[in-house]
Amino acid sequence: MVDKDAHYLMNKGGVFYFTRHVPNDLQCHYARPRIVICLKTRSKNSALKASHSLASKLDDFWLKMRISQMEVPAAELLIKGQPTNTFTSFSPKLSDALEKYCRLKDIGRGDQFFKVARRNVGYVIQHLGDRPLDAYSSSDAASVCSNCVSLVYIDNNPQKC
Repeated sequence: MVDKDAHYLMNKGGVFYFTRHVPNDLQCHYARPRIVICLKTRSKNSALKASHSLASKLDDFWLKMRISQMEVPAAELLIKGQPTNTFTSFSPKLSDALEKYCRLKDIGRGDQFFKVARRNVGYVIQHLGDRPLDAYSSSDAASVCSNCVSLVYIDNNPQKC
């Protein structure tokens, strides 16, 4: 027999389970309309704490899912060609990361090391723009490689474009 003792709790065979209905607007993201998770405890107090924690995490996650499905207000005013996460990221920009990297690697490095680092990052910024680090993708890396690192042979000598 299955008892429902508390909010989002179910007791089956003396073991507590967290059970929660998936909201209708988010059911397309789930394989089943109900979430059931074994809490692996026979203690009602422990189960209550765990169920409150799980319910809170689910509520937060579902809110993020709902917000991500919304259209961006005033999207037509955003700079064209830049990914949306460029505007919503909390990551440092590539230029800031380069400066921090150079500060951290400053000990025992020659000028050539920093010159090469700045040149290579400069290629990326010139081609893709100075974005937050998490706004770059692997397809961006392929784009930079195909445009900036390809070799051109002049008089049988490879030279950079």
